[in-house]
Amino acid sequence: MNAFLSWLSPLISRWRALPQWLQLILSLAIIGGFALLIFLAGFQTAYREVGPYSLLDKIDRKITSRFASQAIPALEDQTYPTILLTLSSNVAKVDTGLEPDRRGRIYQQGGGLTSLGEDVLLLPYSGQVLAARSADDIRATQIFGPDRGEAAYLEAANAPDSGMNFHLGYLRYNDFKHITRSDGTHQLVASYSEFHEADQCATNTVAVVSLPEGVTNAMELSIQPEDWQVIFRAEPCLPLKTKHFAMEGQMASGQLEYDGTSTLYLSSGDYHFDGMRTEDTPIAQDPNADYGKVIAIDLDTGVSRLLSYGHRNMQGMAIGADGALYVSEHGPRGGDELNRISPNGPYLNYGWPVASLGTAYSATPLPTAETLGRHDGYEPPVVAWMPSVALSGMTLVQGFHEAWEGDLLIGSLNDRALHRVRLQGDRALYIERIPFDTRIRQVHQHSDGRIVLWTDNQELIFLSAEDLASPAEQIPAYLASLDAPARVKAEFETVMERCIECHSLNDGNHTAAPSLARIYDNDIASTGYVGYSEALKDASGRWTHDQLTAFLMAPDDFAPGTYMPAVEIEDRRTAEEIATYLAWLDRQF
Repeated sequence: MNAFLSWLSPLISRWRALPQWLQLILSLAIIGGFALLIFLAGFQTAYREVGPYSLLDKIDRKITSRFASQAIPALEDQTYPTILLTLSSNVAKVDTGLEPDRRGRIYQQGGGLTSLGEDVLLLPYSGQVLAARSADDIRATQIFGPDRGEAAYLEAANAPDSGMNFHLGYLRYNDFKHITRSDGTHQLVASYSEFHEADQCATNTVAVVSLPEGVTNAMELSIQPEDWQVIFRAEPCLPLKTKHFAMEGQMASGQLEYDGTSTLYLSSGDYHFDGMRTEDTPIAQDPNADYGKVIAIDLDTGVSRLLSYGHRNMQGMAIGADGALYVSEHGPRGGDELNRISPNGPYLNYGWPVASLGTAYSATPLPTAETLGRHDGYEPPVVAWMPSVALSGMTLVQGFHEAWEGDLLIGSLNDRALHRVRLQGDRALYIERIPFDTRIRQVHQHSDGRIVLWTDNQELIFLSAEDLASPAEQIPAYLASLDAPARVKAEFETVMERCIECHSLNDGNHTAAPSLARIYDNDIASTGYVGYSEALKDASGRWTHDQLTAFLMAPDDFAPGTYMPAVEIEDRRTAEEIATYLAWLDRQF
């Protein structure tokens, strides 16, 4: 120890003798060198799977599992302000028969929403379809989803010699659609992860069931698992994995969209056969595999074709107003994407996992990526989210409110919000984030125009649109937050009621008198109103707080000859609060 100190002491003395500017430069160089070494070590650890890779992989699994299931408090009916309108929610906590764990989390997620007649139909993990018209009107039907092979999967999971890590909530129904065929017949379509006992493997599967002619009431239907007809199974059948989880249905994608004639679109995820959680070549880049692809299925012939490849986990799908197919796609740590796909080609590569804008969940570079955080050489997304928000279900908004017409509405899991995307051409003009504080799994627009959400907290949320309140409608809300005596509040309300008989509170409306919307701190008599008195035209200065208060208390004293009648305010505090309100109103614009 003494020898070490005797060696260190001269170095410290020499360091202190250096100029401060040189100390700063050397310190930054040393810190930068250490940071570069850590980065390179992390890259090599992930790429070569050496050193602490196994520990980081365990951390990655824990993070993935945590994101998949988090205890969330139940929502209540409320309003959600947005830029162009107000959302009003009607929330139901749905009993699907699933039991939460001791921490209140439900692992059996997924599910799909569709509409049949006046009902919204929900296909949850339990497999029994529920019909709902509001939060107070939810009924169990006699419609059951197709068999996923769950019993055989549970048997494989419970086998004492399996040696694999099974997640019992990953064998999910991924989407659910009611479609009307070109000949007028009706079908229900379900996509799901299907376990095959004989070969101990799983597929992304689509099945349909035809509805009796003329039946549009779900309560009149009886459909059992054996009634469904499989029309598509992805190839190959994926074997159980020894790394991460045995079967990773959370990466199935499985979203459905129908073109209204004969083509059904399916998003097929890579099930984590990505070259990181498997030893094989990434399946999304394999032209002979149906995973990591968007697929078109001809319902008349049963023939399927690949539309695009290089995808990870597409949990939302919608046909946009331009006729293109849009998919919302999970990146890993960073790089969630909205991708645009042409139903008629060309067959394009969207990059995963050789190109990604993100990193691994463990904050190390993706070992499969050609570059760090780049998308060079592959079809770019319409827009990407950094950091990731865990994009989920998506719908095209039509007939909900004119302000949102043609926009894409996308749910999110980790971000617990809706994201409204305004498209312009083939690009995103902007994204509006609307916080919801719950993991939104599916987004659906009902036949009556309402938006319906299904959450991982087993909530069914009906959303209606309300126009933004006019300034006059905002007065009661402003009064409720006003810290003033009751007599002042009462007089404030009375005076403002008299004011808005002539004066508009909307910007630019000077029909009967000058609008009050944006006069605060502007020149007196400077709006577009043409009927000002000469007295006000000759007045100098700006409408400051004191000027407005004086004018309200005695208009003719402030500007002798003004057309403004006496306001008859008894308490000066009232005039001061009205001046403060006009300042607040100006800030709203």
